[in-house]
Amino acid sequence: MSAGWLKAYSLAVPRRVSSASPCHRDDVAALLLLTPRHVGKLAERGVLARGTSGRFDLVPTVQGYIQHLRKANGFGDELGNAAEHKLRLLKAKADVADIEAKKAAGKYVAIDDVERTWADLVIRFRQRTLYIAHRAAPLVAVEGSAAACHRIIEALVHEALNELASTPVEAAQ
Repeated sequence: MSAGWLKAYSLAVPRRVSSASPCHRDDVAALLLLTPRHVGKLAERGVLARGTSGRFDLVPTVQGYIQHLRKANGFGDELGNAAEHKLRLLKAKADVADIEAKKAAGKYVAIDDVERTWADLVIRFRQRTLYIAHRAAPLVAVEGSAAACHRIIEALVHEALNELASTPVEAAQ
């Protein structure tokens, strides 16, 4: 948009527009640098409020249009929006600092470390339980009763579980 166009369009604002008297749609369009049709559409959507005579009161109309532009550009409709953003940023920074302090104190661990530790434990458990069958087969093969086989297998399972329980668990690095 060239400055010449803006200057020419600005000159089109009628001299009779004042904040005390209701304005016609064309006057509001010239003031807000919009087409009269767009002013009508904004009025239909409730962005610009028409007065009782169907004309526009200047101050509420301009304020409504400014709020509309703020919302459209992600600024909301409150004047203190910048303060809210600063407050949220400070809170987020404080939360990050709190998490870092707890990490340093050993109260938090990284998710990746927990996943690697659990994966290691599951692998150990799988290997140890599969080894039970290898150890139990020759011992059970010579037994004649099911109760004796049960006692042998149960003893081997308890031995494997006790070994796993006594294995120190360290976070993977």
